[in-house]
Amino acid sequence: MADASDNASDDDGLLKNELYPDFNVRCALFEGVTNATELVAQCVQGDMTGDLALIDADRVVSVRVLRQAATNCARRAENKAAGRDYAVKSHDLPRGRTTGADLVYALAPSTSMGGAFRDVGASDATTRLLVCAVSSSVEEFRELVGRVDGRRVPLDALDARSDSAHEALVSRFGLSADERGDVERAVLTKLATKDLLKGGGG
Repeated sequence: MADASDNASDDDGLLKNELYPDFNVRCALFEGVTNATELVAQCVQGDMTGDLALIDADRVVSVRVLRQAATNCARRAENKAAGRDYAVKSHDLPRGRTTGADLVYALAPSTSMGGAFRDVGASDATTRLLVCAVSSSVEEFRELVGRVDGRRVPLDALDARSDSAHEALVSRFGLSADERGDVERAVLTKLATKDLLKGGGG
């Protein structure tokens, strides 16, 4: 099970969100994961408690990108809760049936939910795993984290990846030679505009 003896967060993985401080997302990053397939199956079958996202960490550029994706989810959830469906564009409403799924969508270049899970969702090949839980209690999150066979590392390690993983990420987002000069900025721009450029997605 997870080894988090030297890097458990004082906030139990809480991702700070200045614009939406009540939007609670807890995150934990793992390396050397050996049971991603099992975890995804448990999530799909409803054997895990909570609103979750299991993400291949090699496909998320940085903590900044993760934080912006969470902010986008919070804004869309707020619009939905306030009954603003009639007053906002479709891209300003949740795209997934759960907020966890919406977070996956917000991190992916695809404009479809199925494509988003293929783009950034955990798979059989995942060894660096990002676990995110929305509106999860500390106890629920600790139980979830305890299911991961891997070594928990600080969330800041999300920004680092192997050269091959970096090239795969750049290719997945279709970045040009010019955009490769500042990958984080280019990805933030693409994620912010993907629905606008492709008519709202599907």
